[in-house]
Amino acid sequence: MTGLDAGVYLARSGLRKQDPAQAEEGMAALEQMVERLRQVVLDVLYFAKERPLSWRRVDVCRFIEHLVETAAPKTRKHGIELVTEGAGDSGEIEVDEAVLTAAFFNIIENAVDACVDDRSRPAHRITLRVAGQPDHVEFEIADDGIGMSPAVRAKIFDMFYSSKGRSGTGLGLFIARQVIHQHGGTIRVDSAAGAGSCFRIQLPRVLPRAEKERRSDRLN
Repeated sequence: MTGLDAGVYLARSGLRKQDPAQAEEGMAALEQMVERLRQVVLDVLYFAKERPLSWRRVDVCRFIEHLVETAAPKTRKHGIELVTEGAGDSGEIEVDEAVLTAAFFNIIENAVDACVDDRSRPAHRITLRVAGQPDHVEFEIADDGIGMSPAVRAKIFDMFYSSKGRSGTGLGLFIARQVIHQHGGTIRVDSAAGAGSCFRIQLPRVLPRAEKERRSDRLN
């Protein structure tokens, strides 16, 4: 909220002085704060009340395309290249697309932050890999950012743990793991300080029966 106040002040002051650069700076600050508030609200809402998945069969390639479109503005803003590998014809998967997109986006945001914090190289890349198997789909989100020490890696999925100081809620990756587990999947991370990170996610093509029945019970 303090950031929003500062953005409003800069924008109004720039407009009053007819200073486009200052007004633009204020608008940029407002956009950044609105995005942070959006993510905090989504994280808290999911954390406060886990709901049954509103699942359907989704084309994996289309899911990846939508995820890239969602993440592109954030990666472009920081000059980070976002590439996909192996999406191709990966078939279909039973998921709650909105919830799973938010979970994957949390992981990509973590990768963006890791790249931004790494000033040892002029350019960075985040790679989203997909491999379709007969009964499951494997995803990888890899970055060439600062990486994590063993101590950070051991806590990265813990509730309220954040390596970003006051800029993080400590809920993003915790909720991402919860969503993936709710889909019957698994997630793990390989990382080393100075060597980037790779989040590996495996999801079954068919949603677990227990989750489907949980939704049916709620509807009845």
